[in-house]
Amino acid sequence: MQLVPARWLEIIGLAVVLGAVPLLWAALRALAERDWVGGGLMVVAAAAAGHLGLELVAIARLERRTEPGGEP
Repeated sequence: MQLVPARWLEIIGLAVVLGAVPLLWAALRALAERDWVGGGLMVVAAAAAGHLGLELVAIARLERRTEPGGEP
């Protein structure tokens, strides 16, 4: 049983990956202003968000491939 269809899961994953870009931009600005702790925390947050998004995209593509009538 799927709670979220694979197509929506992929869209959410791509949105999360794209949402990590402004976090990286803010982290670079904080690091440029020598805010080491804030910049470091934002880098970690961006890495976690990017990883989560890529995991969602990979799961969605695997589900679409294994369902009947999915991509070969």
